[in-house]
Amino acid sequence: MNGSLLDRNRISLSPGRAPSRCSRCRIASARPASRASLRSALWAVRESLAGSHRDYTEGPIGQAILLLAIPMVLELALESVFAVVDVF
Repeated sequence: MNGSLLDRNRISLSPGRAPSRCSRCRIASARPASRASLRSALWAVRESLAGSHRDYTEGPIGQAILLLAIPMVLELALESVFAVVDVF
């Protein structure tokens, strides 16, 4: 979601540091993704492709949607590749 409205409005605080501000527009600027968030994203991709059994009614709804969406997007992409190959 880099560049989305939600990311641009999010303020990231570190202990003892003030949020960074844009000097021209006075809007809080988003910091680059941390290593922890990248690890979390990679975990979500691995978990969704592993096919492990889990209860999607427990836990955060965003994580459940992401874990269900990744295989669907991959399937759609592979279906499109199959259609292109099938034409030729």
